[in-house]
Amino acid sequence: MKDCWLSPFGEIIWCRGAWSHNQDAERILIERYGFEDEIDIYSRYPFKNATDVLMDEYRWCRYSTCANRGWVWNKELTTDQKNKMFDLTGFTG
Repeated sequence: MKDCWLSPFGEIIWCRGAWSHNQDAERILIERYGFEDEIDIYSRYPFKNATDVLMDEYRWCRYSTCANRGWVWNKELTTDQKNKMFDLTGFTG
């Protein structure tokens, strides 16, 4: 499986490549959550990167094929996330 982001509603956003979670998190935050640009993200959350903002504030989780392989999340998973994880990888959360 490729690197991706998983929304709280079970929607998959495929990453542009390995090690690109943070760049893709910036894009998601701008396109979906009303941030103006990368500077806006980091001015509102000066001690977090975009990956942390998306995971901590908006309950997204990610799948990584690089370091820390597998599913990574910071908040309790939603039922939709658990179902999609199982569909994609057989992981039961």
